[in-house]
Amino acid sequence: MGLGGLRDQEGVRRRLARLRAAMNIPSRPAMAHLLAVNDITYDAAERTGNLSLGMALLIRRKFPGVTLDWLFCGSPSGMPFDLFQALSEVRAPEGHFKRRRARL
Repeated sequence: MGLGGLRDQEGVRRRLARLRAAMNIPSRPAMAHLLAVNDITYDAAERTGNLSLGMALLIRRKFPGVTLDWLFCGSPSGMPFDLFQALSEVRAPEGHFKRRRARL
């Protein structure tokens, strides 16, 4: 079974934005550059919460202590306390999470 049924895409996108903010990375393109991935690929992951396992592994490698459980499910299990505390204290930028209403 894939991770599709286990993760909350809204939560994933908020956690990606929170991680970026906690690490003082100013923009999605800057995060993409740091991870050595295409800007559009990272932007789509943070915008939609559709995070591939490959990109999650890149994030885990670049930011020691970040776990797949936290990225996909929000579980702090296995994370160093200081990292979890830093991530908890930062708020993800809310503006880019607003959903457009469908026009009737």
